Amino acid sequence: AAAPAASSGGAAAPQVAAFDAYCASYLEPFVAACDALGGPEASACGEVVKEGWAAMRGFIVAAAACKKPANFPGDCLALIKPCQAAMKKAGDAVRRGDWECHQKAVSEGIQCCAWLVTSPGPKDVVESYIGGQDFWANKIRVKYKKTEPKQIAFCDTFKKLMTELMPYIKEHHLTGVTFNPRGGDVKAFAPSAEAPAPAPKPAAAAA
Repeated sequence: AAAPAASSGGAAAPQVAAFDAYCASYLEPFVAACDALGGPEASACGEVVKEGWAAMRGFIVAAAACKKPANFPGDCLALIKPCQAAMKKAGDAVRRGDWECHQKAVSEGIQCCAWLVTSPGPKDVVESYIGGQDFWANKIRVKYKKTEPKQIAFCDTFKKLMTELMPYIKEHHLTGVTFNPRGGDVKAFAPSAEAPAPAPKPAAAAA
């Protein structure tokens, strides 16, 4: 079988470049807002969302390099697993205490990764989770509205991350994630052949 046509898609595809630009504008400010709150619980919220969005990017890159499988989304289960892992991690992190509403907002919002395996109507999936995260974020807003601008920034940047995902999907994945008609078999896709996410770990020295 022919190898995936990475040169005509994959990490070089316009929908990947657009996703990276979206992340630079909206994911990075949310992670910074989490770090600004101080404490491991707040930073963990930013980290798990970063993991979820990196997994989302990985799926978009794979789709851009591969043909849409006849059995969609069944044949994409391996690709969606990193998103599912981030969703589970976010849910498992919820604890009673000062960060409970933050953790629940993130746990609710990160479920929007399901748009990747939804066709038609992927944008609607994202929209459906905005209200859920807002339920918890609004509790934070009420508590800290007059005293802690950093807490409000956490809420606002996370909501912006989700709302701005919708126009990205509308432009690049209107009826479902965009695959490559000339691409390879999605089940044979090798992520290591593609460019890394925008903020990868430092590369190890060549052996």
